Amino acid sequence: MTSAYYVLDASNQPNGPHSLPEIDAMIVGNRVASNPMLIPVGGQEWVPRSSIETVPLGASGSSRDNGRPAEQPSILSSKEARDGQPLSAAPRTSLAAYSPVLGNIVGALLRGFARILSPSALNALLASAKTVGHIVVLVGAGMTVILGLIAGVKQEAFMQLVIALLLIPILGVAQFVAQRFLDAGETLVANSPNRISSPAFFECVALVLICTAIASLLAGVAGGYAAKSAGPVVSGVVGSILLFAGATVLLHPELVNTTAKGYGSAGEEAIGIVSTMLKAGLKIVPLIFCCLATVGALAVFAGFFGESAAQSTAGGLLNMLPLPLGTIPQSFVGTALIIGACVLPMLLYFLFLVQYLFLDVVRAILDVPVRLQEMRR
Repeated sequence: MTSAYYVLDASNQPNGPHSLPEIDAMIVGNRVASNPMLIPVGGQEWVPRSSIETVPLGASGSSRDNGRPAEQPSILSSKEARDGQPLSAAPRTSLAAYSPVLGNIVGALLRGFARILSPSALNALLASAKTVGHIVVLVGAGMTVILGLIAGVKQEAFMQLVIALLLIPILGVAQFVAQRFLDAGETLVANSPNRISSPAFFECVALVLICTAIASLLAGVAGGYAAKSAGPVVSGVVGSILLFAGATVLLHPELVNTTAKGYGSAGEEAIGIVSTMLKAGLKIVPLIFCCLATVGALAVFAGFFGESAAQSTAGGLLNMLPLPLGTIPQSFVGTALIIGACVLPMLLYFLFLVQYLFLDVVRAILDVPVRLQEMRR
């Protein structure tokens, strides 16, 4: 019989692993409920303490398997979480049982979003985003040439044609850069493991991102209707897609090689949180690339009809990128945004390396006392 269990504490967070005698001592000391919910190490179902037979005192109560701490279960994966029931089924008092009812409702909604925003859905979306993004780059290059020809013939603006032709090889180089660094970013995330003691922080941040994504979408639709323009709608849709993607990573941190463990110091927890947030940004880079390239292609297409709203939207996004592309003529601002979308994966890759290097230095400093203590033994 498994003798190591996680127990839900007073804040409905997994605590442990502990042996049954240790959990019984926690019950006597009023540190947990009188009949707390438990889950065995490696198990999938939460059960009340009363349903588990008492383990003899001589039985093993080790909380480690093969010398390594067992992985802490997420509250999103428990049976009670899947059923949308309160995680704490402790028979304390009626007031204690119903006091967090509002939080339980929000938790049930968040678990519903976690099922919808699944890891498989995000991975499929990111794979499609890379393919669609590269196709959009090719389409944008073709429209850029056509736009330059029209400007050169009808408007007798020969320089417009020259600029369009010069932008094509630049687009080719930029697409090569995107192809290389999109794959390199995935490899870097897979080779950068880290751990956290509890997923609570990420669940709260994911909730904020989901609320912001819904607000962004509604604001974009309302703004587009009020302005009789598609620009605010496009911005709202792009923003909501990226926010939902970020929330998906935080709800499922295993997507970025982060595991939840029931141990760790405050410094290790801070490093785990920051590094996971950085990897989450690098994880959704293919989606950022696709969204920016699509907005750029739409701006190029709008140039055929003299539509300035789409070009203004593309220009606003272009100004947010740390690239010297502001001198591009207004008619080719969409093409410039496509180039920026292609180069952005390389810039974010380099930024991730610099920030992660700093975190590695901090991690090494925090590890010095542990190493010194081991040397004294």
